[in-house]
Amino acid sequence: MVSVDFDIVHHNDLGPDCLRNITPYLDLSESLGAPLIRFCIKKDQDFVAARAAAEEAATLGLRLAHQCHAESLFETVDQIIESLNRIDHPNFGLVFEAANLEECRQPYGPETIRKLAPWIVNVYLQNQRLNPKGRLRSTPGPMVQCHLMSFRLRNPVASTSGPSFRGCVRLAMTER
Repeated sequence: MVSVDFDIVHHNDLGPDCLRNITPYLDLSESLGAPLIRFCIKKDQDFVAARAAAEEAATLGLRLAHQCHAESLFETVDQIIESLNRIDHPNFGLVFEAANLEECRQPYGPETIRKLAPWIVNVYLQNQRLNPKGRLRSTPGPMVQCHLMSFRLRNPVASTSGPSFRGCVRLAMTER
């Protein structure tokens, strides 16, 4: 997966602009051999562009995805489901990221994963810990302080009847 623009990563107001001129980003992704491209959606008018971009990406065998993210239209579980239903394209999925859901005081456990499973195409794991004295603040959630730590994943999906995932696990580490 690639994030093809810093505005996407920062989820600022310019983040969705690349959806309106997707071709150079698809070319970059294709040249890197990355079948999944991360985008951000900030406003209602971005949904039409996201659907059209997903259609163009599909012609090249590439997929688009949006991350669960604070200060976006993918901030709450209900917003995520509503947004994905509005895009309504099989080539547009979700990067599940529990830390942003936690930051926004949203559920992120097995029930939420089951609800979002039809759209999940990638998973991010962050090592953040909520801390009222943390340096970062995102609306409406509490402050966050990120710590470096190492851990081993043991049986991350304990239920054999629940959702299952295959592929790589990407760990996003943030320094203090």
